[in-house]
Amino acid sequence: MTSIPLFLSRFTRAAAAFNISLCWVERFLGLLFDLRGGIFVTEGMRFEIPKGLTTRQYRGRFMVGAHEWNERRLITRYLSADAQVLELGGGWGVVSCVINKRLRNPKAHVVLDADPRAISVLTRNRAANGAGFAVVHGVVSSRAKERVYLSPSVGSSSLVCGKPGRAQVKAPGYSIRALEQQHGLAFTCFVVDIEGAELQWAQDNREALSRVELLVLEVHPRKLSAHQLAELEALLRGCGLHRIDRLYEVEVWRRQPFIGDHGQL
Repeated sequence: MTSIPLFLSRFTRAAAAFNISLCWVERFLGLLFDLRGGIFVTEGMRFEIPKGLTTRQYRGRFMVGAHEWNERRLITRYLSADAQVLELGGGWGVVSCVINKRLRNPKAHVVLDADPRAISVLTRNRAANGAGFAVVHGVVSSRAKERVYLSPSVGSSSLVCGKPGRAQVKAPGYSIRALEQQHGLAFTCFVVDIEGAELQWAQDNREALSRVELLVLEVHPRKLSAHQLAELEALLRGCGLHRIDRLYEVEVWRRQPFIGDHGQL
């Protein structure tokens, strides 16, 4: 599943180190993806990736199976079938369906996305793959509404201001406790990919992080400084979590590490 994406991750990072742009390669791969019908197939599932909600360069990652490959691999490795999952940043539902497929109770899974454009596609991809998670438009917040900066590609929008001039919308805010009460769950796992807002989210949700068993977190070094990343790590450790594995920007934190894990990375 991941040999080509792993190679490409190494290759693109090496190119970036030498200031070599691969944008034309990514756009070409995106064109090939479009010519093949714009459907991403992985792990026995099919996902619609609409042209109108993505750039051609963004779609290139689907051609080679690179979309969230590291997150999918780590979830397959560590997620318990009995988990009750809160997922922040559902996007197209690829990771969501991988998670849901592993759960003994498919209803024990709530997926939030802040971008209103994502919700209809996320819902269709859920239905197409027979998944059972709940879809919620919104963000985890103590405020009733949060400003969201829209990216040209769904899946890259963020609560953190990106490029000047980006369109903005307001998304509903929900506390974790409120989501648990609404869905009759007590979350044991958080899967978080929120495009640079992870430090603010962690600061606002220390209590929940102090009781969760597993955290799968994508960090964004291009949006957070080294100091902020260190602050995030210290906060998670202060909540009793231990980092047990990572693949590039995706990290796995667990309350009690076990012998045989991949160590404190």
